[in-house]
Amino acid sequence: MPLLEGDTVTLRCRGWQDMVVIWVRFYRGDEEVRGTLSRTELSLSPLQLHHSGRYHCKGRVNSGVSRGWQESAQVTVTVQELFSVPVLEGPPEVTKGSLLNLSCLSTPSPLRPRAPLLHLFYRDGQLVGGPQGSPQLLVPAVGVSHSGNYSCQVWSEEGAVQKSSARLGVTVRSECGDGHGEPPQPCLETAIPAQTPIPARTPIRVMGPPVLPVSPSGSPSPSWVSPP
Repeated sequence: MPLLEGDTVTLRCRGWQDMVVIWVRFYRGDEEVRGTLSRTELSLSPLQLHHSGRYHCKGRVNSGVSRGWQESAQVTVTVQELFSVPVLEGPPEVTKGSLLNLSCLSTPSPLRPRAPLLHLFYRDGQLVGGPQGSPQLLVPAVGVSHSGNYSCQVWSEEGAVQKSSARLGVTVRSECGDGHGEPPQPCLETAIPAQTPIPARTPIRVMGPPVLPVSPSGSPSPSWVSPP
């Protein structure tokens, strides 16, 4: 049976012909995994890649004749990846108001291709999406506030195995292009033309017909006078 990350394996140290074993020590290579134990089992759970190696045990066997230390044969434990380290893919630059599509890509082990996985998305260390089964994060209309460093995590269903992607910088720009491959230019908001102010109304004098005042002598005056 293949051993994958997140699984459990138990190693047992037993004496020949069911002889009693006391004071057991377990080793991976030459390194002691556990100190002196009264138990004869070593449980590795949840399995991680660093658990791979060659294991053996030493114990004091009570055979009725000798109580010396005896050493077991070696057992090889090989732990394989449940899924690969995820890679976050997406555009490094997007235009304000457009769709942002990020994909958290990870390859499951062919030994367990249908293992359920959860995906989480972060921006500047803050959770912005998930946990979810889909490996995609969709933001329909981004704003400048969506700029930042994005990353994602993939978890096994129980969370025993967690792996993180490298960060992906995403910049949201307020820019416009001409749609013909030209470099984008800064968007200029359309200015609303200001209305021409109406000057303050000035009094209008209405010119009437000339009036010829009659002097006391009865002769007309030569001056023109406008009515107020």
